[in-house]
Amino acid sequence: MEALIDLFLQEKEIGELVKELEAGKDRQLIAGLSGGAKSILFKVLQQSSDQPILIISPNLLQAQRTYEDLVKMLGDSLVHLYPAEELIAADFSISSYELRAQRIDTLDHMARIGKGIYITPIAGMKKLLPDKERWLNSSLSTKVGAEVHIAEWLDRLVSMGYTRQPMVTAPGEFALRGGILDLYPLNLEDPVRIELFDTDVDSIRTFSAEDQRSTGKLETVSILPAAEFVWKAEDLTAIAEKLEKALSTSLKKMKDAEAKERLTINITGDISLMREGFVPENMLKYASFYAGTTSLESYFSSNGIVL
Repeated sequence: MEALIDLFLQEKEIGELVKELEAGKDRQLIAGLSGGAKSILFKVLQQSSDQPILIISPNLLQAQRTYEDLVKMLGDSLVHLYPAEELIAADFSISSYELRAQRIDTLDHMARIGKGIYITPIAGMKKLLPDKERWLNSSLSTKVGAEVHIAEWLDRLVSMGYTRQPMVTAPGEFALRGGILDLYPLNLEDPVRIELFDTDVDSIRTFSAEDQRSTGKLETVSILPAAEFVWKAEDLTAIAEKLEKALSTSLKKMKDAEAKERLTINITGDISLMREGFVPENMLKYASFYAGTTSLESYFSSNGIVL
């Protein structure tokens, strides 16, 4: 591998590219290289610069291939994939746990740490996201001996995209039984059980989702959102008002009575849920009505390299 890197650096175009990046020209278009050659080039650039690198691939498949190649070369601690779906319908639907968990992990790493190589398809750059400050304030954490106000935590977990269930069996769920809070964060391999003595955290344990038995002890736990947007009550109210006005405008332009009825039924139910403080299923389709949206670019370092 080192011999290949040396050969790459001997190429005039590659050497000029590295010099331009070192000189601060951090936006570059790379064309004419095969997948394997591109991955070696990205490794060369990573070794030549302390700046984070954002690689934008044409589609999700190529992004995943580049990610896998770079993980083999650099390890998964340096390489992060933001696997956004390319179809609008897929984006609005409840995406697979694995893709959603990977997006959330990468988004949080980019927001808090910002070092390494980040890879996303073009769709990832178009995806609506909450502003960076909102995201940084959207996680929960606690430790043994700390105080937890359970009612506040339950409300926060719901706003973070978690679903309350009688028993936790899958990522994104939580359950409360007496003074025991079970939850399955998307950023952890196993669910966690927080045992409370009044309002104090008595213990934190990991457990098996299959047989519910404890598997280990933790001193601290950090819980990332189960969705990319964390909705507050005031957000839902504001979106409901805008959505109601947009619905009224659309209905006035429509002539098909049956279509008007379907649209009214589909949207008024969601408006009612939002006014009551509940997050409708597929809430992401209303994200454009939220005033605080941004894109992945605002999470990436302004001094980073974009390829």
